Amino acid sequence: MTMFKGNIRIPKGYTHKNAGWVDEMNKIVDPLKINFTGQYYITLHSCGAQCRYYTVFNLQNGQDLSKLAENLPSSPESE
Repeated sequence: MTMFKGNIRIPKGYTHKNAGWVDEMNKIVDPLKINFTGQYYITLHSCGAQCRYYTVFNLQNGQDLSKLAENLPSSPESE
């Protein structure tokens, strides 16, 4: 597996602010970078009140693959 080194496609709803990257709910997320198998970005979001969910994006082509993460555990209690 080779690491994609071109320009990444920023997922819809993500913005870079002074404090770092934020999602569509204006919540801070991990830095927007490839962090899985050479071209993907997986991150955990918080929507408050212990609500958490993952998103998955292909940063090479901008494809949203979050449906693949729907069954990932989002808290230690759900493992």
